[in-house]
Amino acid sequence: MQNRDIDEFFAEADLVGSVLRSDQPPVALWEFRGLGFPMLIQTQESVDRMRIVVFIGEAGELSSDQMRVLLEANYHSALDARYAITEGHLVALFLHPFEELSETQFILGLYQVINCAATCGTTFSGGMMVFGPPEEPSIGNDGARLVDEPRRDIRGEVIAMIRGGDEA
Repeated sequence: MQNRDIDEFFAEADLVGSVLRSDQPPVALWEFRGLGFPMLIQTQESVDRMRIVVFIGEAGELSSDQMRVLLEANYHSALDARYAITEGHLVALFLHPFEELSETQFILGLYQVINCAATCGTTFSGGMMVFGPPEEPSIGNDGARLVDEPRRDIRGEVIAMIRGGDEA
């Protein structure tokens, strides 16, 4: 993937007006909202890295128990996304080598970080499944297990999340 592919994704989805694109060489940035959460995509082609970040809230408000649950979610339910803390903010993020990133992986990364932000405090889920032994309860979900869902239009769902709607 390259920066122009991200530009094309937003253009094809008719989201260009919802995205602030800026470059601070050698870094390229896209800023927008997903389900109301502030988000950014940051790439640096020269070192083959990219990240998608969703800002969830202030990290200083987290108890040690909440921190433990977030770390457990990184293992069981956040999937390829992760909860992290940066500059005093709790974030969900997706990191990947940039050149090898496929469009499908990019869209799934967007989907998972938005879902991690939206479910923070409840299921702490990247949105599709939870790994772990069957007898182990899902984090924050009263013991219910999330299961792998059938294939669906994740791209359409991501576009709807960025538009602020709930229809794909």
